[in-house]
Amino acid sequence: MIEKEKILGLIGKIYPEARVFVGAAYNTPALKVCRYFPSKKNEGAFCLVEGSGFLAGYLAFRQDLRVPSVAAAIQAEIIPYYPTGDSPEFCMNVYGRNPRAIRFIQELGFHLDMHGFKLKYSRHHPPGSHPINLNEKSYHDADLAHYTRLFDRGYEEISRANGWPVGWYSRCPDAFGHRLRRLHNQGGVRSFWRDGTLVAAYLIQGIYISDLVVDPDHQNRGLGSAILARCIHEMLVEKKLPEVRLSVAQSNSRALRFYQRHHFVEIGSFADHTWSGS
Repeated sequence: MIEKEKILGLIGKIYPEARVFVGAAYNTPALKVCRYFPSKKNEGAFCLVEGSGFLAGYLAFRQDLRVPSVAAAIQAEIIPYYPTGDSPEFCMNVYGRNPRAIRFIQELGFHLDMHGFKLKYSRHHPPGSHPINLNEKSYHDADLAHYTRLFDRGYEEISRANGWPVGWYSRCPDAFGHRLRRLHNQGGVRSFWRDGTLVAAYLIQGIYISDLVVDPDHQNRGLGSAILARCIHEMLVEKKLPEVRLSVAQSNSRALRFYQRHHFVEIGSFADHTWSGS
């Protein structure tokens, strides 16, 4: 039991959902591999869990992956699960503050999808209201083109910085529209308009702010703070959710500082990968 708690404590450094997912798989056939590497200063844990149509690995060290024999042991556990043919998707989630472990996983053939942080709003009450002076709406299919333009413009800078596809939303409107409709049906879409132009929007998925986007032409005017305050109020007061979380890319230092100023604190650091075989 003590070893289990140590393993889950290490896996939880990646993000809270990882701890819950691995914990639920404990003592079930879904937990394919579970290794604990004891050390007074640098203990580590590695788990492989089979999900519905995917295989997820979790690797975390208190400091970093430093011992060659430990790396060899982890590699030996991973190799039998290398995807072949119709194998399920293989994801590998590494503690984001373990750069050596991240490089090791990439050398084994995994591609980095996102390196970032999980944040949580640290106060028990929403921030004070800010005047927005915009027309507020939910989602309508007729507005899809406005959303694709806003999201493409809002994410262009960070996408270029990370080598992610630029203009994905306008290139994949059907997929994006499907996502917006699904979240709309859950009450998770809020948009803000001025004179028929969509200038900002946020998307809520469970206890997460999955997206908060302000058009670049309307940034640095306090609108982002007002939209964030509106979103937190909706989640905590109107939806009565227990907490508010979000993810932010490590490279997006401006967004990270913005959320920290608004009382968000780190609850996880992650480097999410998928198998690429190269």
